Amino acid sequence: MNSLKRSNEVMKFVLDTCQNADKCGILIDQIAKGQTILKSEADRIEMGLYLKETGGARWVPVCLLTAIHSAEDESKLNQIEALLTALNSMIAEAQLTDIH
Repeated sequence: MNSLKRSNEVMKFVLDTCQNADKCGILIDQIAKGQTILKSEADRIEMGLYLKETGGARWVPVCLLTAIHSAEDESKLNQIEALLTALNSMIAEAQLTDIH
């Protein structure tokens, strides 16, 4: 029974990860273009709601899935780590690291 429950949890995790990839892609694109996405307290709240929606454990796989999916060539793949670092720094600065 526990084995069956675990596989359902994994399937839900994967499904939720895929469903949140599009919005994450928008955020990563904005950061890659150097755009400031936290211009106001309302932006911070919206970001917090998004992070809460994606779930803490899901955040890194969503980012990686999105970045890899959007990569057009190998040079773009090399930028993924820097973008994720920038995104995580922004989340930390906004004090949203434990929002889940």
